[in-house]
Amino acid sequence: MNESVSRISSILLLFLFSTLKIQGAKVEGEVVATSGTIVTVSLDNANDVRPGDLTRIFTTVSGRTFVAATGRIADVSETQAIVNIDPDSGRVNVGMTAVIELQRLVHECDELAADPKDIFAVSEGARIEQLDALSAVGACKKAIAEYPEEARFHAQLARALLADQKPANAVLSYLRALKLEPNYPVVLHNLAMIQRFGPEELQDYKAARTNFNAAAEANFLESMPVLGAMCRDGLGGDVDYESSFRWFQVAADEGNAYAQNALGECFQNGWGVEKSAGEALLWFRSAAEQDYPKALRNLGLAFDKGTGVTANDEKAFAWYKKAADLDDSPSQHAVGIFYLKGRAVQQDYQTAVDWLTKAASQNEARSMRELGSLYYLGQVFKKDYAKAADYYLKAAELGDAASQFNFGMLLEKGQGVARDRNKAIAMFQKAARQEYKLAQERLTRLKKDW
Repeated sequence: MNESVSRISSILLLFLFSTLKIQGAKVEGEVVATSGTIVTVSLDNANDVRPGDLTRIFTTVSGRTFVAATGRIADVSETQAIVNIDPDSGRVNVGMTAVIELQRLVHECDELAADPKDIFAVSEGARIEQLDALSAVGACKKAIAEYPEEARFHAQLARALLADQKPANAVLSYLRALKLEPNYPVVLHNLAMIQRFGPEELQDYKAARTNFNAAAEANFLESMPVLGAMCRDGLGGDVDYESSFRWFQVAADEGNAYAQNALGECFQNGWGVEKSAGEALLWFRSAAEQDYPKALRNLGLAFDKGTGVTANDEKAFAWYKKAADLDDSPSQHAVGIFYLKGRAVQQDYQTAVDWLTKAASQNEARSMRELGSLYYLGQVFKKDYAKAADYYLKAAELGDAASQFNFGMLLEKGQGVARDRNKAIAMFQKAARQEYKLAQERLTRLKKDW
């Protein structure tokens, strides 16, 4: 024990010279045993207590509270801490109150790479795009060399490596952090984000779902909507609408706009809950009030189709326009169509084309198809089969069945492209497999299988 205390004292001295500042919080316990200068303290929650934390033992005499002794944590378990008391500080008895001051000594790594959402962080942190990656990597490697058993330094090195565009190395650092702190919420979440959305060679949906679930169970809010989406879509496991709804509900109640909109879609489609147009609209509106684009679009669609509300072109356009202004490409397409047809607004072909072009630039296949049709039919633009073919092909490559059929027809007729009956049939077959009726009928006439 003396060797351990000596090591702690050395670490503390090193910290005083190498760190920037000290932050503190407190955990209260009770003295349950004493042996010379070694005191055992019972704790309700020892999760945040670390060796080296300052401990004060209090006694009450005649209604007044005094510091009976001071010391530092030498060792800690799930329910108890061993304190080495300063022999000159005073006498300690069983039953006295012990207050442990959680002294988290802030390293340069903390200042440069801490995650604002990390419960173990000792500095405010910054968004990953704000990090000085090279400086943070260097500082965190130094911190790990000095304190290899401190999980947060491994977690912060991982963040710095992500900022330095090295996701595989970040994964390795996150895994090291989890070996030291298996239930580390922000690490579980960040690792899962790489496994879900990272480079293809690092993706592992099953592991991502497991890690998101662990983080969500630890009340990490950001994991809940992503986990809900994976359960809904059957990524990394079976489709589980009940779990999806549950996680969306928790996150939605905390004000997460993505989850609020997703919860609305659950009510709209009966995913994990009984269908309710009213509940769907309530959650769509709640997310829309946070300017969440998809929720704005869903409200536009509700008024467009009269789903749960009275159909109203003016209100539909207003919601679509709000979402379009926030760069939502499906809404930009809808706004373009409204101007093209003169619904709720004065017909304006140029404005329609502008919105359709904006949407097409974001790979909105329907807008590409619409622009192709304008060139093909000679509406708005001068008839141009080559430009029509270009738009149809781009949309067809994105999987749009109608564009696959349209491009197939151009190939069959040799309009805007070289005539090629075999390629035309291949396009018809792609559309037919998506149950596009015109393509199925065309293949029947050509006596070709789907």
